[in-house]
Order: sequence, then C-alpha cells, then structure tokens
Amino acid sequence: MRKDSRETRELILNSALELFLEKSYSHTSTNDIRKKAGNLSRGGLYYFFPKKEDILEALPEFLFKDSLPMDYILDDEKLNTIEKIRKLLYEEHKAIKNSSRGLLFYKLMSSPEFLMLFVNNLSVNTVPTYYQLILKGNADGSMKVKSPLYTAEVLPLLLNVWFNPTFFNQSSDDVDERIVYLENLLIDMGIPLLDDRLKDVLKQTWLLAKSE
Repeated sequence: MRKDSRETRELILNSALELFLEKSYSHTSTNDIRKKAGNLSRGGLYYFFPKKEDILEALPEFLFKDSLPMDYILDDEKLNTIEKIRKLLYEEHKAIKNSSRGLLFYKLMSSPEFLMLFVNNLSVNTVPTYYQLILKGNADGSMKVKSPLYTAEVLPLLLNVWFNPTFFNQSSDDVDERIVYLENLLIDMGIPLLDDRLKDVLKQTWLLAKSE
C-alpha cells in the first residue's frame, strides 16, 4: 500500500475510533467519520471501507499493529509451546502498554458491537490457533490439558474479557488477587502460563487501562 493511501486509511481508523469512543458505534455515521477525517469524500472513505462494519472489523488489527508478528514467535524453534504462548501474550500486552492507541482496546470492549465482533473473532481465529497450540503443548510435554477444545475456547475469554478492567466493576486494589487466581486456574487447567515477566506486564497494562 502506498504511503499516502496508508496514511488516509489510518486517518479514517483514528477518526472512527475517536468517534466510537465519544458517541458509541451505533450513534456514529459514516458522514461523521468523513468529517472527522478532514471532510474526506464519500468515494475516499468507501474506497477503503465500503461499510461502517468494515471499519469496526479493521480496528483490532489497527490497535495491535505494533506488536511482534505472531508467525515470528510461533516459528521460533528454540521455544516450546507454552513458551510461545507466553511470549505472544507478553509481546501483545507490551505493545498495548506502550501505545495509547492500544490501551483504547479496553475501552472499546464496553461497546456491545465491538464486544460481539471481538468474541466472534476469537471463535473464528483465536480458538483454532489455541487449540492447535494446546495439542502441540500436550505432545511436547509443556502442557497437560485434559480437554484441549474446551480449554481453547475458555482461555481467550479469561485473558481478554474476564481479565479486563472494563467489566465486573473491578477496582485497582484487586488486580494482584486476580493475577494469582488466574495463575492458579491456568495451572489447574494444565497450562502453567504465567511467569513473573508476564504477570508484571499484565498488571501494568491492567492498571494503565483502568486509569484511562
């Protein structure tokens, strides 16, 4: 993609993101987005995003574009499977922590439309990936998961919804207890995932998102 095209696309996404957070997705029109993006023409907007739903679907990748590519980690033969998942999560949360745009992910989760899109994306993309990783983890001995498919379905919900300060009226005082609970729960599931480095970045990201 040419630089000017990439910049226009990012301008649209940034404008839409601000409006979705300010007015909500349902109360934001494509005309609002065009005006926010510097009175972009209808053709200019529709060239990149024919429908408003297309903008919403593009936001997760846009928010996490600074994280280390997944394939780079998954192809690292020096790591066993649990180490690969641990590194994936660490790099993802480090990117969120170091980017004000990434932290907006947590705020967007309060939008019913974005939450539905996100959970659907987990079902279609994340769950199959976790399922295959869990099978490999069982095979290489880094995991001992009794129900790989159900665990693959639950794991991303735990990490992205339950451990999200947007939900459950969470206070800043209970983040340490949540991390301990999550660590023990994952061990019981056969996934000894949380090391000190990952726990630290999870806590930092959670506290930053809570303070936004």
